[in-house]
Amino acid sequence: MLGELQLVRLDAAEYAYRGGFRLGPIGLALTPGVTALVGPNGAGKTTLIRLITAAALPQRGSLVHRGEVVRRGPTVDALRRRLGYLPQHPRWDAGWPVDDYLAYVGLAFGVARGDIERHTVRALEAVGMAEATRRKLGSLSGGQLQRVHLASVLVHDPDILVLDEPTVGLDPAERIRFRRILKAQSDRRAILVSTHLMDDVALAAGQVLIMDDGVIRWRGTVDELARLGASADNDGTSPTERGYLTVLSR
Repeated sequence: MLGELQLVRLDAAEYAYRGGFRLGPIGLALTPGVTALVGPNGAGKTTLIRLITAAALPQRGSLVHRGEVVRRGPTVDALRRRLGYLPQHPRWDAGWPVDDYLAYVGLAFGVARGDIERHTVRALEAVGMAEATRRKLGSLSGGQLQRVHLASVLVHDPDILVLDEPTVGLDPAERIRFRRILKAQSDRRAILVSTHLMDDVALAAGQVLIMDDGVIRWRGTVDELARLGASADNDGTSPTERGYLTVLSR
């Protein structure tokens, strides 16, 4: 089954900083669908993203991409060609036309020059920005710009998307649009979304990971998290928010 395909995983992965923070051990497999990564500041979400994207490799344990342990060199390159990463604050020259921006990214990820226009058009269509090809990045609204950034991580047709706080600062309508795009892309891609917005978790994610103090404290479905929150005192928050707080209070 497609949903059982492990595109990337961490096996007993650990990573420690000289300052004392230690991540892990972490065991995690990403399969097609949307996985939400939540947790308080300092929980280790950024370090986990660094390991999944091979920005850093585990000091213990392993990162595995399609059954092959990722080490330095060709295995890292193979993972990065199949991965799209959207940081929280992407920065690009505001004077760039949208299609030039996407073409640059696509070529950097190995898209053949003869295929780049087709890839660019397809990526912009996927995010509802097909009419923006010659617009300058600086002329776009915040929501439009974020959708173009999402197109930039789709342009090389990756299997794995890692998105860091992708809806922060967007108005409600753009957040809804963005979540719908992610759902549409999740049938054949593993999508990891780091977020603190529980509406995004409840309405877009299939699997939820709650991190704290460098480890995964809880994992399950949105419905399971909501049921956990349903037994907590109703303080005006949503069941998923109460479930999240229940996990952190244990």
